[in-house]
Amino acid sequence: DDWVREELERGWLTYDDEGLVAALRAASTSRGPTLEELSRVRGAAAVVALADDPLHPAAVAARWAATIPGAALVEVPRDAPRHDRGALGRAAADALAGLSGSR
Repeated sequence: DDWVREELERGWLTYDDEGLVAALRAASTSRGPTLEELSRVRGAAAVVALADDPLHPAAVAARWAATIPGAALVEVPRDAPRHDRGALGRAAADALAGLSGSR
């Protein structure tokens, strides 16, 4: 009973076996931005963390937000998107709006 797993399964059904293998291999070799790259971000930035996400730990999101000059960090409860698919996007938009309001 995990909405993240359900969402992944729903997405995976759109691939044939070969396409899914290729997509998973590509995902396994793609890297996130380095802290050096993040430190050079000059635009407004919001980092949204999904609480208790084992694949994308909130601690990493906090490190990214601390590295991006002036970034906002917001954490959304893990179950929020189950009931409201727009929760993550709204959290980012609200954080960005807060940044522009404080400048």
